[in-house]
Amino acid sequence: GVHSCALPISLNLAETFLLCFGGMSIFDSLCHSFGTVSTSGYSPWNASIGHYNNAYFDWVITIFMFLGGMTFMLFYFMIVRNWHAIKINTEFRWYSFLIFFISIPVSLILWQHGTYSVFVDAVRYGTFQVIFLLTTTGFGTEDIGSGYFGVASQQLFLVMMVIGGCVGSTGGGFKVLRVVILHRLIRGEVFRSAGTGRPTFGRGLAGGPGPAPQPVRGGAPVCG
Repeated sequence: GVHSCALPISLNLAETFLLCFGGMSIFDSLCHSFGTVSTSGYSPWNASIGHYNNAYFDWVITIFMFLGGMTFMLFYFMIVRNWHAIKINTEFRWYSFLIFFISIPVSLILWQHGTYSVFVDAVRYGTFQVIFLLTTTGFGTEDIGSGYFGVASQQLFLVMMVIGGCVGSTGGGFKVLRVVILHRLIRGEVFRSAGTGRPTFGRGLAGGPGPAPQPVRGGAPVCG
C-alpha cells in the first residue's frame, strides 16, 4: 500500500523539482510530471512539450519517460542495491537496446535530411519521439504523422508503438518481454527444425533462474 505509492510519488516529486528548476511553472511541472511517470502524456498545452521548445525540458522528460516505461521491480532492486539483478534482467536490456537502436537511425535521418543542422538537436528530438512512442506516453514535440520525420522514421515509429513498454510498467503496447519470448520461440523452432537441438529458452529470461516451462512459453505471447 504505502510502499507501492512511495515510488511514483518520489518520481513525480523529483521530476517536478527538475522542471521547476529549469523555469517551468509549478502547475505545468506537476501536470507534466504526472503525465510522464504514469506514461499518460497529459499536457495543459495543445502543442504538448513542443510549446516550450526547450532542450532542458525535453531531456528531463525523456529521462523520466524512460523510467516510467521500465519494470517497476527494477526500482526496488536499485533501492536495495541489487545491481546484479538489474544487469541480468533480459527485458531491461532489450528495452534499452531498442531505444538506442531506433534512436540512432531516426536521429541520423533528421540530421542528414537537413531537418536539424546540428546533430545534437537531431538526437534530442529523435530520442524524445522514440521513447514517448515506445512507452506510449503520448507527449510530442512535432507531429509524427506529417512529413517532418520522413517515411523511414515513421515506419520505425510504428514498430515502437506496437512493442510498447516493459511488463510491470505503466506503459501500454505488446510489451518488450513478449517480444523477447517470441524471438526465443521462433529461434528455438528454427534450430529444432534444423536438427541442432538448441534450447528455445536459456538462462536469464527477464532475470529468471533458468528455462521457462512449456506452458509459459506457449502462453506468454497472448496472456494479458
